[in-house]
Amino acid sequence: MTITLQWWQWTMPAIVACAIIGLYMGWRIMGLWTVGVFFSGLVAARLGPKLGQLTTKLLSVGGQFFAIATGKDEATISTPKVTIASPWEPVAIAVFFAGLLWLSWIIARRLTNKDEIGLLGHLLGAAFGALASLIALSQGFDYWADFIRRSGANSNSGAAVTVPQVSIAIAGIPSTNPLVGLATGAIGLFLLLIIVYTIWRALRAT
Repeated sequence: MTITLQWWQWTMPAIVACAIIGLYMGWRIMGLWTVGVFFSGLVAARLGPKLGQLTTKLLSVGGQFFAIATGKDEATISTPKVTIASPWEPVAIAVFFAGLLWLSWIIARRLTNKDEIGLLGHLLGAAFGALASLIALSQGFDYWADFIRRSGANSNSGAAVTVPQVSIAIAGIPSTNPLVGLATGAIGLFLLLIIVYTIWRALRAT
């Protein structure tokens, strides 16, 4: 028996997982994290192409601090110059983006909590989790498409895992972003849900 998984079938678990986490965490944490995911993409787009320069500068500053701490001449401390090859730049930016997602999650957890939000708040948290995952996955597909374009790699080669009597084949990742446009719609839906929920809470309080 052969089971072939398309790209959306192995990305769906990530969306479901984020929705389940959002259902548990509630709308406050997941709403703040969704905003963090959006701004993480903006920061990655702005600083990502300069990662080599930034890393080189950080190493240089670190070398200068080491020279000062050890009482040596700064000119005697040489630091490496980091250059990211063009085909691998999208991969480096993707790693940087993943780090920003993790940082935004920590910030969201520290700034708010999941107490006293009610059933609707938990359901909104699930919706925000799904929307945040769509934004992040769309960004990830952009990095993949850029990597394919620069390296000329074959995106349709796919992969397969064989176990006794069952062969699970994974179809190749598309060379273009299949979620293009959905991220913008997800942001719009997120803002709409925030507005509707805020109005509902205000009317309920009166």
